[in-house]
Amino acid sequence: MNSWKTLHEMALGFYAERNTNLLFEKILTSGREITAADAGSLYLVEESRGGRHLVFKLTQSDSFSIPFRQFTFPICPRRFK
Repeated sequence: MNSWKTLHEMALGFYAERNTNLLFEKILTSGREITAADAGSLYLVEESRGGRHLVFKLTQSDSFSIPFRQFTFPICPRRFK
């Protein structure tokens, strides 16, 4: 199967998924398959009245069983100047 067809099929699967958590699982699993990665993680930047936050959503590993729970980390631009 050629890579463009594979990417197209993945995109259709993403589009059809209505459950956000399952969508994140599919995105991470597909990304790991494409890159032949043993492990990966997915995180998002979310904005709220309190500012921007980095949300660690998901992690996967074929080699290790990793206990994981979603957590949020504030983004503080002043720290990077």
